[in-house]
Parts: sequence; structure tokens; C-alpha cells
Amino acid sequence: MTTHDDEDFDPTDFQPLHTDEGPAPVGGKVPVQLIIKPWDVMMAEPEVPIEWICKDILPRGSMTMVSAYPKVGKSTLIYSMLAHIARGEDFLGKPTMPVTTLVLALDGEHENLVKRRLKRFDTPGNGRVLVAVDHKFRSNVAAKLEVVREDIRNRGIELVIVDTLSKAWVLEDENDAAQVVKAMAPWRALLDDFKDLTLLLIHHDGKSGGRGAKSVRGSSAIFAEVDQLVQLDVPSSTDSYTRELKTISRYDEPIELSIDFEPSLNIYTHTTRSGQRLTIMAKIVEVLAFNDEQKVETIAGSLGVSGQTVFNHLKKKPAFIEWKDGPGRGKPKLYSLTAEAKEKLKQNANALALLEAYA
Repeated sequence: MTTHDDEDFDPTDFQPLHTDEGPAPVGGKVPVQLIIKPWDVMMAEPEVPIEWICKDILPRGSMTMVSAYPKVGKSTLIYSMLAHIARGEDFLGKPTMPVTTLVLALDGEHENLVKRRLKRFDTPGNGRVLVAVDHKFRSNVAAKLEVVREDIRNRGIELVIVDTLSKAWVLEDENDAAQVVKAMAPWRALLDDFKDLTLLLIHHDGKSGGRGAKSVRGSSAIFAEVDQLVQLDVPSSTDSYTRELKTISRYDEPIELSIDFEPSLNIYTHTTRSGQRLTIMAKIVEVLAFNDEQKVETIAGSLGVSGQTVFNHLKKKPAFIEWKDGPGRGKPKLYSLTAEAKEKLKQNANALALLEAYA
């Protein structure tokens, strides 16, 4: 073993055994490349910052999995996030990075259902979202992955959403770790070949339950293969539209969010940093963002809540809302967002962030 005296060894003289280009072939074979460096040299190198397609939820260049029981809302969450990414808007108060995305809809769904999901969340037709509906992907995974590989290369795809993982691999027993690792290998190879590519896999939780990664259906090797796990669950004693979102990650500290889906607006809202639930006011802001000079009854009708509920929020005279007397008997007040609030909303595209800015 070679050693160095401190006074004789200059870390700046260090060179890797092989460059990225690789050494010249010897005897027709290329030697295995292994870069070995002293710890203090590594310490002196700057850390590579984590990039996020959606902050804290979807790391760029990762294999990320979203797991939940069937019908909990995985697809709703994913398609909503996809629309925000395509528009470059914050999602759940977290910034996104616009990237070209390929959705592999493999779960036996009709193409019309995929269309409805994309329309539901106002996914822009700007060429950033590509879709393949294929019910027979497993019939020839290797050949179809080659098609995906060519599209990644030719179209500059940076995010591939696989819905669902169970339709994207061939194995007899997903509880068998060896089979799982073998089935995941072609997908991991995609990440190795395209350094900026991100894979988002949709999977199901197991029937037996469990906490954290133990809730994921199949062998623990599935969780071991991914870089980040996003879990969606229905908390006990709650309304039908509330979900808990948690992450388990090798990248950063895990997050926990309590989120609500607002079906009348097709948006997700979340608990703010102060812990105050602002879902009703957030919904009012979303309505006024698209329509000026609205009466209380009109807003209430759009939200499916009582006029009294809307009035109770508006009578607090929030700084981001203005009003004037309307025409007709009784001169009902007409409500609008202020010009400043509209500009902030345009910049942030997030109702909850707007409310926190005025809190």
C-alpha cells in the first residue's frame, strides 16, 4: 500500500487513474475505470446542489415513486402537478421547473380518460407534455423501452411518468427481491444513460398496510431501488378531500404536508406555514382571479358553499380584495382582486402564497 508524507503530498497534483475519455485499449480490452481520490481532495470539491422539478417532491435526475392505496388520489395528484410543471407554476406552494414530459399511461385506461385528466387541470398544449397510451407495454418491454429511449434523445424529454409500475415490468413475483432488481434494471439504465432524466413511477400500497416504506406493495427491494418515495394517505377522522403527503428521501429532509383537493376548482391547497387552513379564502381568490366584480351569491355558487360562508370571509376586508356598489336594488357589492394582488398572483400563480404574503 502506497502512503504519502504530508509534506511530500500535494493534493493539487492528484489526477484520477483514468479520465472520462478513458485510457487507450490494451490488448483489445478497455480496463475498468475507477476514480480513487483522497478524502481531503473530495472535501475541497464543491457540493453539487440538488435540482428539483418540484421542490421537495420531485428531484431532478432521480427515480421517484408515488405510492398509495387505489383510489386515494395518486393520478389526481400527479396530473395536477404535471400541469403546474408544464406551466412553470408553483405546486403546493413549491416552485417547479418546466421540463418536457412523457406520460406512459399503461394501466388499461381508455385514451379519453387520459384526455379528461389533462383537460381537467388545464394542461397547456405547448408541446411540453407527450403521452403514450399503451395497454400492452409488458408484451415487449425491451423493444418499447428502446422507443422511449429514442424519444428521450430526439425530443429532449427530461421527465418520464410511468402509470403504473406494475404494468411496466415483467416478473412472476413482485415480493421476490431478485426478480424486482432485475425488472427495475432497464429503468435504472435509462437514468444512467441520460443524466438529466427523471423517472416518476406510480405504484400501489400493499393490502397488509404498514408504516413508511413498509406500506409499499411488494419486496422491500422496490423501495431500495428508488431515490425518493412520496406517500399519499387518507388521515383518520377527516373529510373526503384531505390527504397527507409524506416523503422519504436520500436527498434531503423528509416533508409532511396536509393537502386538500378542491373539486370545484380542480386545485390542491395545503396547510400554510402558520398552520392556518385557508381553503375557503383560497377558493375565493381563485374565482376572482378569473372573474372581476362578482357578487357574493355568484362566488358561493361557483364554490358550492353558502353565501353566508363567503360573506363571513369577505367582511374581514382582506387587503387583496376591493369592492364597489353594484347596480340595481339594494346595490349589492361587487368584489374583485386588487391590481397589486393580480400581479402577485400572476408572478406566483398560487392562491395560498398570495394569502401568506398578505398575512
